[in-house]
Amino acid sequence: NVAITGRNHLYIFNSFDGTLIWDHFVDNTESAPGISGDGKVVVTADNSGFVQTWQFDSQTNEYFLLWQYKVPPSAFSSWASSVGISADGKTIVAGSLIFPASGYEGSVMCFDTYGSGTPKWIFSGAGDLVDDIKLSDDGKVAVAVTWGDLAHTRPDMMVFDTQTGALTFNVVTPGSFFTCDLSPDGKRAF
Repeated sequence: NVAITGRNHLYIFNSFDGTLIWDHFVDNTESAPGISGDGKVVVTADNSGFVQTWQFDSQTNEYFLLWQYKVPPSAFSSWASSVGISADGKTIVAGSLIFPASGYEGSVMCFDTYGSGTPKWIFSGAGDLVDDIKLSDDGKVAVAVTWGDLAHTRPDMMVFDTQTGALTFNVVTPGSFFTCDLSPDGKRAF
């Protein structure tokens, strides 16, 4: 299956013949969805601050809401800005953009897909918008990229051990990253 988002819709298509499997309202997203390798779990992020995880029900041929998490509010607003899911469908990592009283702040959160929707860990202080996230096939490694802090003192690219939340590698640049990728085994980040 293939998952695609538009501003207010999540579309799931059959990757073999292109037929539409599911069309669902999503509130104001600017993020690509994540989909497990078997297409049974889909995760979305939206500008209302929700990370939502959907699971396929073979009885109804539709997806149902497994859980949702709301990025904690701040002085003005908080967005869920990006999501990734492991190919095995067991691990989800999401990014945020929070608007405090002054400036911007991003965070990275990790979830067990079949947990309660409460983050296993949260990495705060990611600078600006967390723009893209990818996971290794087994979900043990995640890479996230951000627009970075304005002073360029914090990482723009971060690699995490998803079991512990430990930052295992990072890059600080004078610019901003928009996309990233990770090899299936989690040994190479791009």
